[in-house]
Amino acid sequence: MNEDKGDAKFLPASTTTCAGAFGTHPDMHYVPAMLGAIQNEHGTIVPVQLGQKNGIYDQTRFVPATYIRWTSNTYANSKFIPADVLTSRSSQVENTGFSVTWWQKNSMFHYDSMLVSAFYGKEIPNYRDKFNIPRKGFTLIGDSGGFQVANVEGAKMEPEALIRWYNENVDKGFILDTPIVKYNPITRRSEPFDFNTALNRTYRDTEIMMKMTEIPLYGIMHGHNKEQLNAWWKRMSDFHFDAWCGGAKPASDPMLQALMCMQLKEFDIKRVHILGVSGFSVVPVLAYASKYFDFLSYDSGSYGEGAMYKAYRFPQNPQAKTYFGRKAKVHLKTLPCDCEICRWTEPEMLYKEDSLSGALISLHNLIIYIRYNQFMKSIVKDEEYFRQYLQGNFEAEIGATNDSDSRKGMKPKVLEAIDFIEYTAQNGLDAGYQKYKRYFETEDVAPVVAEQRGSLFD
Repeated sequence: MNEDKGDAKFLPASTTTCAGAFGTHPDMHYVPAMLGAIQNEHGTIVPVQLGQKNGIYDQTRFVPATYIRWTSNTYANSKFIPADVLTSRSSQVENTGFSVTWWQKNSMFHYDSMLVSAFYGKEIPNYRDKFNIPRKGFTLIGDSGGFQVANVEGAKMEPEALIRWYNENVDKGFILDTPIVKYNPITRRSEPFDFNTALNRTYRDTEIMMKMTEIPLYGIMHGHNKEQLNAWWKRMSDFHFDAWCGGAKPASDPMLQALMCMQLKEFDIKRVHILGVSGFSVVPVLAYASKYFDFLSYDSGSYGEGAMYKAYRFPQNPQAKTYFGRKAKVHLKTLPCDCEICRWTEPEMLYKEDSLSGALISLHNLIIYIRYNQFMKSIVKDEEYFRQYLQGNFEAEIGATNDSDSRKGMKPKVLEAIDFIEYTAQNGLDAGYQKYKRYFETEDVAPVVAEQRGSLFD
């Protein structure tokens, strides 16, 4: 990745068994994510699917990593194989000669980076070589899978094994962190996990990784409020990292992500990555915040909804989407897009119930997210137009899509997050935090108890 001062990038993420990618600002970078696969009883590699009773698989749908981690620990030991690679084993799509990837010479389009989750990738020692991921001109970043470990019952990740896999396969990697929240699949909400336990585990695992690493490592910051963020920083700043990641949850909360960015700025961090960003309402906030960093990137696997649900994003309004699978309400005769995927793809190909159709839709979505990121990177330079666009854009979003962050009241929160960033940059974090404190006092925040210097595992 080119990381010039003031650049921002989107990273397509393969953080779980999910295909993924998203977008950014000139001071941000977008990183795509990927899909997974398992080996069936016949020894055939097949996409990871939604499990049915008695171990019978639903052969028509991919399951995103984000869902696998909540559903069943059956998948905790499943082999991770990018869906895009899986469907391109013949090196061709139909008769086009294209590879259904974005990193190979014969890819349908090219993008220069990807985030892969070690939680799934570690089962393949020579991951990079196996999937023909270039070692020059392409940046492969490793996510430790700490979030999956925290949410899949019985799952484990040893820091020694993680760093050995990193050293062999990726250009940069994230430390093995223990998040301060766990997802409850019943309530569909994040619930607090003991803050000090999470901090001490993260510190212990980081010590091990730092002694063995041969690549640059990113630290990870957790916290929902200033008290937590400062406590985490006080302990973890013992280490020197190449950059810092923000891991605040929920990732779709624009104000929380704004707080994370400005807290990292307060700690004088120059290079930042925001983990697992979700929702079109957050990308504009990161685009705006990126001007205060040398480099800001973020990752997402949202484009994988194409393989998961046959959800197809519209190029004219990325917040809106239609479906080609079971949820389809209309049957399109032509595609409303001229991207590198849609130029040669006929609608009938996307209505097929096979893995290729889903992978193609995911790649189309990835291009749309990259374009959205580029659009945000451009218009944020003109603040007046940027704000006018957001006001009209989010009004349209409410009526155009059923996304979870397209609800009444989102538009003011996005603009408030941008106002918070600017106010904080001019007046300091303490003043900004006090003025906007109502946004950071939530029931989901885990309390910080007295600081524990000693490890719980000594």
